[in-house]
Amino acid sequence: MCVRARKWWWYRGANVMIVRFMFTGGQHAGKTTAMHTMNDFLRAHGVTVVCVHETATEIIQATGPPSSSVEALHTFQAEIARVQAARERAAETAAKQLDEAGSPLVVMLFDRCVFDGKAFVGNVGSWERVLSETGLRLCVGTFREEGVAGFDMVVHMETCAAGGGAALYSEHSAATGTTRLHCARGAVAADRALQEQYEAHANYARIRATGDFAAKLGVVQTCVLGTLRQRGAWCGTEEDQGCISAPV
Repeated sequence: MCVRARKWWWYRGANVMIVRFMFTGGQHAGKTTAMHTMNDFLRAHGVTVVCVHETATEIIQATGPPSSSVEALHTFQAEIARVQAARERAAETAAKQLDEAGSPLVVMLFDRCVFDGKAFVGNVGSWERVLSETGLRLCVGTFREEGVAGFDMVVHMETCAAGGGAALYSEHSAATGTTRLHCARGAVAADRALQEQYEAHANYARIRATGDFAAKLGVVQTCVLGTLRQRGAWCGTEEDQGCISAPV
């Protein structure tokens, strides 16, 4: 796991501190499970949590994956970008309006973000076209076109295809009953593209795939709580974490 921390970004309202975590990675990495796990844990400890769910998977499950043509893939990614950006703006507005008694901390958990589309769209020219057609070139939420500076941490969970190959990837697909955009090889390629895209972020953590998913979740929890602790927003003990600090 590689963790870097150089500069912090956050919104501080009159009574609310907002800390943002974005989960990314190739398909079947465990991002959604990790987000729900952290949501449950933080809520159980009295933290207000705002979750921003992934758009792409919902669209694929509802309509199926797009055809392999360049134009179809572009249309698909442009629609995902529009919907995802709208979700992120709405979530930001809601988070900034939160001022709940006894809950000065709001944690935002993003299951991917709109800029993940850059790794899936196929080529730079098509991504530039998506940005232009959707108006995302100017601003999306709190972060810039060049990256995700507005997130306090980027949690990159490596796809299980990288750790267990095509067989494990197919097993996960069958177990979850989900349709995916990529085969195992494509998921690994997307994972590498996402790493290249986000590894320069000031607080980037890449969590490798292993055969022990519970340990992987434990490392995610350690990263999230570590960032909150550095923020002065978490003072729980190691026992409070209830996680497995296994190296990956």
